[in-house]
Order: sequence, then structure tokens, then C-alpha cells
Amino acid sequence: MDISKAGEWSRRAQISPSRCLILSDVPIDVRDETIADVLNTVKAFGHPKIHGKWGDPTGIKWFLLLETSNDIDPDTVPPEIGIPDEAGPWRVHVPEKMVTDPSVGDAVFQDKLLSLLQQEGKLLEDVKSMLEQGVKPVPAGEEEYDPWMEQAVQMISEWQCADSVKRQRIVESLRGPASDIVRFLKVSKPAATATDYLVALETAYGNTESNSDLLAKFRSTYQGESEKLSDFLYRLDKLLHHMLVKGGVVATDLNRMRMEQVVKGARNTDMVALRLRMTHTLRDPPSFLQLLREVREEEDWIRARDGGKVVVAAASVPQASLVSELSSIKQEVSALTTQMSKLLKAAATDPVPEHSSKATGPVCQVADASATEASNKKSTSKFSRPGIFCYKCDEDGHTKRECRGTENLRKVNQKLISQSRFSGNF
Repeated sequence: MDISKAGEWSRRAQISPSRCLILSDVPIDVRDETIADVLNTVKAFGHPKIHGKWGDPTGIKWFLLLETSNDIDPDTVPPEIGIPDEAGPWRVHVPEKMVTDPSVGDAVFQDKLLSLLQQEGKLLEDVKSMLEQGVKPVPAGEEEYDPWMEQAVQMISEWQCADSVKRQRIVESLRGPASDIVRFLKVSKPAATATDYLVALETAYGNTESNSDLLAKFRSTYQGESEKLSDFLYRLDKLLHHMLVKGGVVATDLNRMRMEQVVKGARNTDMVALRLRMTHTLRDPPSFLQLLREVREEEDWIRARDGGKVVVAAASVPQASLVSELSSIKQEVSALTTQMSKLLKAAATDPVPEHSSKATGPVCQVADASATEASNKKSTSKFSRPGIFCYKCDEDGHTKRECRGTENLRKVNQKLISQSRFSGNF
């Protein structure tokens, strides 16, 4: 419920308009005795009765519908009532005056506005400050200067038509003081071009930065951390337009300067900018629209690719079994290495004794077999020395240093292992 429905409340309660009053801003926790004390402070009300209570939009205040015992004069009703330091002030509304007096509508709107601000935790000063921040009213049918200038500069640089056609389009889009500026320029400079028209308008309505200031700002413009490359292009192109209008750059240099700053100012981690850095020297600088289309297509492709990634889980390998097997292999290799070292050391230091005729058993048989095999083979050494065999070719009677035969380490190892098993002192 709100105060604008006061007339409806009074008709529903069947109260005479000359005896109807409405109180607002009454706290919901106030006692009836306090309300009666406040109403008794105004003798013109007589003995008023409360016909209803409704909550206001804030939910913390009451609207009270009252009927006075006497007819009241709307002009003599006080705007607020209350008891100092005890209750109030509460606003008093006369439904009859609200209907007949147009100025009351503003008060009703103000009540609604204050109630809404109270709900949102704001003050009326906050609304005023928001309205005062750069609000530039634009007449109906007209356009703000900055958007118009951006479109005009884009048209000048992109349209492939005669300059007379461009001048005509500019003049057709102007009216009022802006049209007068172009007309004055035509009188003083009949050979003025479309770019001259824009320069004159920029002088009258644009910013006051110099060409050097705009160039420094352009060269120090970089891509933001979370900014897309396409948005970065928009910012660069706006600065270029201002420079073009100011006469700080010619139209034929726009594409080159734009591409140079994109390559310089883009983030190193931007994939689209990385491709432009790799390919920009292989072709002529594209126009703004061509470059923007390429950048947006690359951004859409990257976004679609990243959004469609399929994550494949790698198969887990039982690491415990691999570690156990590796440890076992290391132990076997270590034991074999130790055994081979002992055999080689013993063979290098101790001579093999001659076989005794009293020897019996497997040792004698192995020695006889070895002697028979050695006698059947041709010795590679000039002198055959008993008890010595080659660690290279497995032949008896010479050493590895004297050997000229083919290397056969497998037989050498087998002989060493056999001697370690069956030989006594050896």
C-alpha cells in the first residue's frame, strides 16, 4: 500500500472527505496510547478515530487512516504532528487536498522516492550526485558528438568514393551551430576537403589535447590483463581517430600505426597476438575492419577449442611392483659383480698347480678333459704354459695380452665358474 491510494481507503471506509486524514511515518512498534496522545495535541481534530493501518513500502512504518469528529479545513491542518522528544514527527495528509491541489502530487512522489531510497539504504544526496556526473542532454533527433565523429572518421577512411561525396554526406548530417561551422569554413577555404571539415568540428567540439599528447598516449596504450585483443583494437582505433582529426596522422598511415602498436602493446601470452607478430611482416597492414574480423575469428576459434577439450585420464602404473623388481635386479647384479671380481683377482695372483696322479674324483676328470682338449687345439702362443688359459678366447697356454684369437667371453665365464665350483686351492 502507498499514500496515493488515500482516496480509495477513505471511500472504502465510508468516511466523509471533510473528516478524513492519513498519517505516515508512524513506527510499527508505537503503542496506541502514544498515538492517542499525539492526536490529542491538535484540537482541530476533535476526537479522531483510527479506521485502519497499512504498512508502507519499507515495511517498518504505518499508514494510519483517521476520521475526525469535526469537519476540518485543509488549509489549517498542520503538515506534521508529534510530541517533542517522545513521538514523531508524523506527516499529515488530507485526501481532499491531494485530489484538488496539483502540487500535492509532487509530495506524493517524494514520499515514494524517499521510501524506495530507505529500502535501498541510500540518501537523496546520492541520487543528486549520480545525476550531476557528466549528464549531457542531447536534443531530440540529434546525436552526441563523440559517436558521430567516430562514425564520420570511419567513413572518411573506409569509403572508396570521391571527396565531394564525403563532404556532401558530412554536411547532410549536420544542423544548427555545427552546420554553421562547416559553412564558415567553405567561405574562407573553398577547396576544403572532408578531412578539413572534421578538423574544424573537432576544434569547436572536441578535446583540447595536442597532437604530441595524443601520439604519446597512443604509444603508451597496452592491452589489459583480462582484456581481449578485439577490445584493445577498439581503444587504439579511437585514439587514431582523434589523431587523424587533429591532423597528427594522415589516413594512409593509420593501418601501419595500428598494426605496430598491436604488435608492441599486446600481451605476450595472447595467442592471437602471437600469430599477428609472426605474420605481420609478410603482408601489408590490413584495415581496421579486416584486422578486427581476423582477430574475432581467432578468438572465437580459441574459445570453441578450449570449451571442447576432452580430458583423458592416464592409466595408472603399479609403481610398487616396478620398484621391487628393480631392487631385485640390482641385488643380483651386485652379487655377480662381486663374484667375478674375486675370480679375476685369484686367477691373476695364484698359479694353477700341476695335476697329481693321486688326484681322484671329479676334479681329476675335469683336469684330464681340459688337458686332452688343449692338446688337440693348436696353441696361438709360441710357448705353451700349463695351468694358464686366455681370458679372451678361452684357449690354454697363453694370456689375454698374447692372444690373437677371437674373443669368446661366454666360454671364459663358464670356465671361471666351473673352476670356482670344483677346484680346491684354485
